[in-house]
Amino acid sequence: MDAPRFERYSAVPLFEGLQHEEIGALLGYSETVEVEAGDVVVDEGSSPQYFYVIAKGVLDVVLTDKGETPKVLARLSDLSCFGEMGLVNDAPHSASVIAVENSRLRRFSIEKFHQLMELEDRVVYRMILGLARLISHRLQSSDDRRVR
Repeated sequence: MDAPRFERYSAVPLFEGLQHEEIGALLGYSETVEVEAGDVVVDEGSSPQYFYVIAKGVLDVVLTDKGETPKVLARLSDLSCFGEMGLVNDAPHSASVIAVENSRLRRFSIEKFHQLMELEDRVVYRMILGLARLISHRLQSSDDRRVR
C-alpha cells in the first residue's frame, strides 16, 4: 500500500499516534471484505474472531434483547472500528453489527494480533495503547450520559 492510500487511516482511533508506515504495516495484516446492506457482520453472542475498520460505508450496532424490538445503539461510518474488544476479552459479542448500506471493511484476525503480541511487535503494542484510549473515551461518554 502506498502512503496516500493508508494515510487516511490515521483518523482511526486504534491507529492514533502511529506513523503512516506503521499503519501500512498493520493494514498489511488485514483483508478487504465487501458487505451488502442487511448483512450481519458480527452476530450478538458469537465468539470474537476479528475486528474491523470501516473503509467505506455505514453499519449499525444493534442489541437484540430477548423478546424485544432490536435497538440501534450506534451508527458507525467511515474509519470507525468495531469488534476491537476481542483483542483484550474473549467474551461473546454484546451486540450485532449490521450493514445499513453496501460497505467495504478491513478485517483483522484477532488470533494474528495475539501472535504478533507474543513476538513483542512494537507497532501492535502501540495500537493496543490506542485501544486503551478508545475504551477510556467510550467509558467516559457512557458515564457522561448516565450523569445527565
